[in-house]
Amino acid sequence: MGGGPRQIGTRRRRKIDRDLCQAIGQKGNRVPTELYNKIASFFNREQIVALTGFASLMIATNIVKNVLEVDLGEYLYTYRPEQPLHKMKQSKV
Repeated sequence: MGGGPRQIGTRRRRKIDRDLCQAIGQKGNRVPTELYNKIASFFNREQIVALTGFASLMIATNIVKNVLEVDLGEYLYTYRPEQPLHKMKQSKV
């Protein structure tokens, strides 16, 4: 797989981003101290607030999408290889 220090740092940060979103989406919406410390190694407090707000908006958007069974925009289909275009159901909206 390889990759220089910058790529390794980017992969590590993406994993931390995913871990943050998962923590926010769990019952209780708490971020464990260990995860917060990892986040703080990449971001300052202002950035952490912005990242948390953005993650929360994405979660809220997914709730609305799921409740109303709204399909993704076509530009996002490439991110969902498990659901080919011809198998996606019609949305209610």
